[in-house]
Amino acid sequence: MKKLLLASFLFYAGSIFSQEITINLNNMPRAIEETLEKGEYILNVEGEFETDKYYINYSQGITSSLIDPLQTKISKENDSTIIINSLPPQKDQFEKKFYISMGNRSKFELSIHVIQKENDSIIQKHKIIYKSKAKRKWVTSLGVSSNFIKSNTYRSLKQDDDTYKIVKDGNNQKLQVIPLMQFSFINLEKDNDFCLTGGIGFDTENISVFAGGSYYVGQNIFLTAGVSLHKQKQLNNLYNENQILTEAVDESIINKDYYRINPFISFTYRLSSNVFKK
Repeated sequence: MKKLLLASFLFYAGSIFSQEITINLNNMPRAIEETLEKGEYILNVEGEFETDKYYINYSQGITSSLIDPLQTKISKENDSTIIINSLPPQKDQFEKKFYISMGNRSKFELSIHVIQKENDSIIQKHKIIYKSKAKRKWVTSLGVSSNFIKSNTYRSLKQDDDTYKIVKDGNNQKLQVIPLMQFSFINLEKDNDFCLTGGIGFDTENISVFAGGSYYVGQNIFLTAGVSLHKQKQLNNLYNENQILTEAVDESIINKDYYRINPFISFTYRLSSNVFKK
């Protein structure tokens, strides 16, 4: 009785603002899956079969209820809800209503098995799935970044007294271009907007990590600024600038790769499909 009162309340309260969806089982594929906007819905499921017995399963993952007429008897068997019309249906007509409230990341799933009267065998199976339409999603884009760096490399320079002095070699790189793959969390309801972005960059030797904010245009072109963590050559901590050595030391020993955080800007373009799916 409580379930019936709750279903009736949801139906009458929801019907004021709800949109109606009608599905005829005789004219639909055996399975359908569609997306719905956030909101309240009344789902009318109808059909015409030569039986008066049905198994019905529907999800409880979201706010949903079976709006059940008084002439319907409900019993439980094998974790399924068995619907048996206690009054003879007119022309074997099947008709049920469901109240559905779709929120963020909601899913409503309905299974209907039409049962043979004589031997309880399944005549038909129908499955209906509704998912709420996502408002935001992660998208992938490819492009290049310009990293603003301060990379000073050193070498050992021979002196007049046959000693060696550690000095800058003049290769003071200020900008480094790195190809990268970005992952941006965009708002699907806006063609142009700001969003959070992370990414991974690859050069010939090392992997870099990026994080920042993007402005996207048409959900395809991304202009991003932020900080990156990547390796760059610096003077090895074992040595100091202008240090005097008794013998020459190779540049690969004097200079060492260290991870540093530096600002970057990038330009990327969104891929039409997921690169990780085959």
